This record gives sequence, C-alpha cells and structure tokens, in this order.
Amino acid sequence: MGAADSARTSVLQKAKSLTRDELTAGSAAVISRWCDRCGAANFKGMNIALYRALPGELNLHSLEKFLVEHGAKLSYPRVLESGDLEFLEVPDPHSLDHWKTGPYGISEPHPELKKTDPKSFQCVVVPGVAFGRNGERVGRGKGYYDRFLAHIAPNTDNGTGFGALRIALAFDFQLFPQLEQKDWDQPVHWIMTEQQDIRLPAAERWLEKVTK
Repeated sequence: MGAADSARTSVLQKAKSLTRDELTAGSAAVISRWCDRCGAANFKGMNIALYRALPGELNLHSLEKFLVEHGAKLSYPRVLESGDLEFLEVPDPHSLDHWKTGPYGISEPHPELKKTDPKSFQCVVVPGVAFGRNGERVGRGKGYYDRFLAHIAPNTDNGTGFGALRIALAFDFQLFPQLEQKDWDQPVHWIMTEQQDIRLPAAERWLEKVTK
C-alpha cells in the first residue's frame, strides 16, 4: 500500500468513528473560520461550485446559507454515464424539488436545471479524503474531480485573471505534512481546518481581489 492509499485508509477509518455531534461541531468550526476570513469578500453574482457531502464528510449546509445570503450563484455536480461531472446551477439549495438521488446515493441536482459552464467558476469547493500542506489532494480513487479540475485549468475568462480558486474545507485529521501525487492529481489552493489556514499564492491573490 502506497503512502496516499495509507492516508486514505487512515482518514476514512477516523471519519467513520465520528459521532453526529462531533461531525456537526467540527463542520461548523471550519466553515465559521472560512466565512469569517472571507467576510469582506464580494460574493454577489460569483459562480461557485459546491458538493453534497458523503457520510463522515464535513457538512456544507451552513456554507450554502452564507453564500446564498451574500448573493453567490451555486452549482453542484452530478455524475454522467461517461464518468465525468456535470455541474448544474441550483437556485435554492434547500428546495427538495431541485434534487434527486444519484447513482451513489448522494443528492444530485435535477438534470432539468440550468447547466453551468465549468470555466465560469471563480471558486470551487473541492471534496477530498486527505490533503497535504502544499495543496496535495487524495480523493476516493475514482478521479472525478481530477478530470474536472484538469478541464478548468487556469484561464482568464472568469474575471479572476488566474482561473478558479480551489478550496478544501476539511478536518484536522485529514491534513498531512505531504502526500504522494500522481501526474494526473490536481492540487487545491486553500486548505481550511479547525486549526489550520493554509493558503498558497493563488488563494492570496484571490482574497486580495475579492476583498478590495
């Protein structure tokens, strides 16, 4: 078993041991820290990609609420038969009418909703199992987000000047000093946990731009 596989196994075992209260409290702490840090950001009209969490993953409901209240446009993924991700804009994430159960038992946006051009995202909240302090990311091994993020490699069409910011909101136990990466693995730019706030240069530039 490689180092990345070992990290994945370790984190998933720890996640299974979390109580509902621990998951709720930890999620609230991480999201509160990130929202406080971005409090002056102009989210109005910003295209942001979110996801619906799997069991044991950090819950993003309070982040949804924060971003909606600040005027952001939220899109969520659904898995296509090809194995790629398609993002659809969800005008009201709390409306049951906008959701259906996907192939892995996860809530996915209804396919009749408006498709979002992936290259229009200014910010992508990226799920993952484990993260390294230099932005390394280890997912669940299917490669969905690696393919998606590679497709939206840095471009200048979304108003940021450097492409979509990639954010990982995670628990402390998901963070490692470093992680082995394959050629196709896609990194993140900003990792926020209960105790850590790790920002690579792209995150610093994004914050400077959106908090002017």
